[in-house]
Amino acid sequence: MNFSSMQLYAQMQEEIGQLEALSKNEIARLEGCFSIALVYLEKIKERSAAYVFRYEKDEIHFFKNIKPLFISAIEYYTLLYQAVIFKPNEKEQQLAYWLQQLKRIDRFNNRHREFCQYYMSGLTHRDKFYFTRAGNAKNARDGSTAKDKLATSVHYIAALLLAQQQYQLYVEMELEMLKQETLHAKTPLPVIHLPCLSAATDTALFSLRNTMIPVSGFKQYFVSLISIFFSYR
Repeated sequence: MNFSSMQLYAQMQEEIGQLEALSKNEIARLEGCFSIALVYLEKIKERSAAYVFRYEKDEIHFFKNIKPLFISAIEYYTLLYQAVIFKPNEKEQQLAYWLQQLKRIDRFNNRHREFCQYYMSGLTHRDKFYFTRAGNAKNARDGSTAKDKLATSVHYIAALLLAQQQYQLYVEMELEMLKQETLHAKTPLPVIHLPCLSAATDTALFSLRNTMIPVSGFKQYFVSLISIFFSYR
């Protein structure tokens, strides 16, 4: 079940990646990515609804590490869509807008601080309570505290956490672009040449202010920022 679910997730990523590469309109792209993620979330729900896990560890792994990936894709593209729709047109207002989005993420983390710390630190002592059907069913019957009630939707909270982390990277990129635009407006732009091959290494390089930088370095930085786009069960 877990293996086949990850194959399904890989298919979703591939479809989203193709759409990201081909779509020119930002709103249409986000709507399309959301639709793809929704289709695959329904598929994973259908597969897991009547599935009987043979081992408890497999059940925990599915609800802790796989299902949130699919839900987080939905939540991430929802956040992006809202961000694009409500982003101010004026550059001077965009800085305040993106800083406010970072505060929004902080409020989420503070509201779920205990669980976020548990989930991100790799702790396992409450996994049976949080990430099994039996634990959730028991909690639904006799849970009375806020901590107990969390278990009924904990895989959704995990998915929101993943989506918020991805969204934070997006917001930070927007802030960095604003910073660079401000700097470029005040100082001459650096001369950037197309990639060339180093005679010594046969490695593609960029020339930036007489400093040769490997293309792979730019790619690694870009991928590390964008990798948020596609996470969690």
